[in-house]
Amino acid sequence: MTTETARTIASILAQRLGVEPDEIEGPLVDKPLAAAMVLSLLSPAHHATCDPAATVRFVATLVGACPICLGEDMVCHECGGKGGPGSRDPDAAALVAWITPALGRVALCIGRPRREHPERNHEGGYGS
Repeated sequence: MTTETARTIASILAQRLGVEPDEIEGPLVDKPLAAAMVLSLLSPAHHATCDPAATVRFVATLVGACPICLGEDMVCHECGGKGGPGSRDPDAAALVAWITPALGRVALCIGRPRREHPERNHEGGYGS
């Protein structure tokens, strides 16, 4: 790595970390592997995953809520605070796919309720 390249990387990293570039430049020149790791850290963020509004819209789609406020804002121009989860049709398949790993971590799973059999009475037998 050239000194100028190390200086450029050190300058960018120092700005992000809030330190002086001189503190970083020396180790970058002496340790090329460290420089490679730093370069990987400087890659641009994935904007789709970093946008809070996109995250709210995604969650709203999953749970069937207002895409602006999730029903939490009484003065929301979209729902007036009435757009909580279930106020719209949720995306059941996406919700199950998204929540299943978390449920698995706490030993829970998702299942469908059993269908009622109208010919059975409350004691489990059949009516006449």
